[in-house]
Amino acid sequence: STSLFLFVRVNSPGNTSFWVNVTGDDYDFHTWNNNDTVNITAGVGLDLNITITVDNSTPYTGDNITFTVTVENIGLTSDDNVNVDISIPDGFINPCSDDLNFTGSSYYVGSLNSGDIKTFNFTVTVLTKSNSTFMVGVGASKWDYNVSNNVANVTVSPVGASDLIVSIISNNSHITVGENITYTITILNNGTVDVDNVVVFNNLPFSVVYSTSTPLYLPSSKMWIITNLSAGASETLNITITHTSSGVFNYTVNCTGDIIDTNPSNNLNNITIIVDEFTDLVTFFTVDNLTVVDGGLLNFTITVFNNGSFNLSDVKVRTNLPCTSIYNSTGIFDTSLGVWNVGNLSSFENRTITLTVNMTNPANYTYWANSTCLETERDYTNNNQSLNITIY
Repeated sequence: STSLFLFVRVNSPGNTSFWVNVTGDDYDFHTWNNNDTVNITAGVGLDLNITITVDNSTPYTGDNITFTVTVENIGLTSDDNVNVDISIPDGFINPCSDDLNFTGSSYYVGSLNSGDIKTFNFTVTVLTKSNSTFMVGVGASKWDYNVSNNVANVTVSPVGASDLIVSIISNNSHITVGENITYTITILNNGTVDVDNVVVFNNLPFSVVYSTSTPLYLPSSKMWIITNLSAGASETLNITITHTSSGVFNYTVNCTGDIIDTNPSNNLNNITIIVDEFTDLVTFFTVDNLTVVDGGLLNFTITVFNNGSFNLSDVKVRTNLPCTSIYNSTGIFDTSLGVWNVGNLSSFENRTITLTVNMTNPANYTYWANSTCLETERDYTNNNQSLNITIY
C-alpha cells in the first residue's frame, strides 16, 4: 500500500464532495472498491457587513442630522482589530459623537466575535445645498471572504432654509391727535437661500392720514412687495402717518415668501401706539400803538384761543402791565394780581379782553401776556407773547 496527501484551500462556504479513483494495467477482480468519496462542509470565516442610515435625508441647511452605522460579523470567525473609515463630504461640519471611539473620520470597533453587532451614531451640521453622499467602509486584520458588504453609503439632499424675520418700531409711542408718527418695518432673510415675492402686510389704521413712505407703500393694498430678498439681506420701509382721532392703536405686520419658512413664529410682529386728545392754548397780545406820550392811554388786547381737541379748564392769563394804571377792561381782570380769569375754554373756542392803561414814566418797556390751564399742553411756545412799548 502507499499514501498520497493533498492540501486544498476552501474558497467558498457550503458542502463539497471529494472523490478518488484508482486504476491499474492488470485486470482488477473487485472494482467496487476502486472508488471512495468524502463530503466536506465548509463554514463561513470572517464576513463583516456594514450599513449606514440617516435620520433626515432632506434637511434644511443649518440643521443637525444624525447618522447610524451598524457593523455585524455574520461569519464564523472573530477579529480583534475591526475599524470603520468614514467619508464626510464637503459642506458638512462639526462631526461629533458621544462615543469616544469616534474620531470624526473613523471609528474603532475593536473585537467583533461571530454574530456580534456594533452600532454607533454621529452628528453633523448641514451647510451645503448640494446633494452629498456619505460613505463608510469596514476592515479587519483577518481576511474577509466577502468584501461586497464591507462598504455602504447614504445620500443626503439638503433643502435651502427660509427664515424671514419682521420687526416694527416707531419714533414715538405716545402722541396726540394731529401729530405725525413714523414707523419703520424691517424684513430680514435669516435663512440660507434667496426668497422671491416677499410680501409684507400692514394693517394701517383707518383713523390716520397717510403722509409718505420710503420705498413706496400703497395703503389701499396694505402690502409692501419685495421681488427678491437675498440670504442674509434685509429691507426697510418707513411710513409716516397722522392720527386724526384718539385711542389705542395696534399696528400689526406679517410677511410671507415663496419658500416654506422654517420658523414662522417670527413672521409676525406688532407695536401699540397711544394717541391722546391734544391741548394747545394760544395767546395773542396786541396794542393800538407802540409809542405813547407820558400820561397817554393805550388799549391792549389779549386773546386766548384753544387750538386743541380737548376742553380746557381754569384758563388764566397773566400780564406785567402796570395794573394800578388800568382803569377800564372788557372782562373780569384782577388788577391786584395782574390776572385775567378766563375759566373753561372749549375746543377751538377763543376769548378776548381789552385793557385800557394810563402810560406814565417815560422809558422803553417790554410787556408780556402768558396763558395757562390745568391740562398738559402739547406746545407751550405759543402761550406767551410780548410787546415793546416806548413812553416819551
